[in-house]
Amino acid sequence: MLRAVLEGVAFEIKAILDALADRGVTARRLRVNGGGCGLREWSRLQASVYGLELETVQQQQATLLGAAILGAVGIGAAGSLASACAQMVRVAETFRPDAAWEAAYRDVFRRHQRLGRMIRRPSERQG
Repeated sequence: MLRAVLEGVAFEIKAILDALADRGVTARRLRVNGGGCGLREWSRLQASVYGLELETVQQQQATLLGAAILGAVGIGAAGSLASACAQMVRVAETFRPDAAWEAAYRDVFRRHQRLGRMIRRPSERQG
């Protein structure tokens, strides 16, 4: 049951990534942090669903890290966001898509999207 929930969350994030890609915004890899990152299978699953490398970072407090990065740029301690990130963000582990999982999830994701459209149609007609 937990895996199904995690897959559903990953599929919704993939839908967002696909929508961004349709508008010309593509990702080469994703960096994540927080509580769920401690589950290595979750990171492996996400990498395979997204078809992207997924990096977990050492810093667990994204809000604080983001504030520090922006602060460093703001006071001139870092010349750019990219340089501030290079100085402050530390990758803990990299997960690459599993080819077999990626192929399987590609098919399941298409079915997930099709079912989602079928479920949304009636509510769209009533609104």
